[in-house]
Amino acid sequence: MRRVFIASCFLLFYFNSFCQESPPNKRPSGKSGEKKGPDDFLFALNVGGALGDTKKAVNNHMGNLGFGASIEALWDPFRWGGGKGPIRIGADISYSYYGRFISDVDINGYHGDYKTSYGIGRINAIFRLRPPNEKKFIPFADVFAGGNLYEADTKENLNAIETALGSKSQSFGGKSSFGFNKGIAAGFAIRTGKEEFFKLRVSGNWGTPVYYVVRNSVTYDAGQNRLVYQTGRAVLNYVLVEFGIGL
Repeated sequence: MRRVFIASCFLLFYFNSFCQESPPNKRPSGKSGEKKGPDDFLFALNVGGALGDTKKAVNNHMGNLGFGASIEALWDPFRWGGGKGPIRIGADISYSYYGRFISDVDINGYHGDYKTSYGIGRINAIFRLRPPNEKKFIPFADVFAGGNLYEADTKENLNAIETALGSKSQSFGGKSSFGFNKGIAAGFAIRTGKEEFFKLRVSGNWGTPVYYVVRNSVTYDAGQNRLVYQTGRAVLNYVLVEFGIGL
């Protein structure tokens, strides 16, 4: 998941940079240096809140909240016609870490602690409505659709001494489960400079069922000689609050 997230962030950043280049043989009109049809690029922190059935999959001690980061890149399709339009189209990607649980596992009479960390990633295509002109306060509304990815990973839970000595935590695999996602969002941007702005966005996400690792279900199966766990099934519905800076 980390490699997919980093690669997707790079692609969104590159795509947004490409879209911000001036079209060939076009000169920006109006004030010197003013560009037509400004694009939206955002890097934000996020807070996710599980709703309904999703609480079973999250089930943490942080009020079923998750914390992470988001990146968003949208552009104005009207800019190639030399104007400013009221819509933006593009995509976003985000990941929210929902916590971990420690399992005390008995392996042939020897006890060991194993840490299972889990979170929810998502990637969506976005259609946005917003004022066509640049103002200090810019409200907007989105509709989006894409996918959710629940991912959990179980590793040895090293103590502070083992970590300080440079011991590496062995991974024992995990669970990945994909589901579709759709939703709506609303928010606003406040321009703080010529190009920079602060943005707040709140979205409601409604997904399809995914499989998750049941909390504290990790055990050792002597017959298979490996760690096993129970899985549950839950629909991913959640609220995501994003706040950050962009261009």
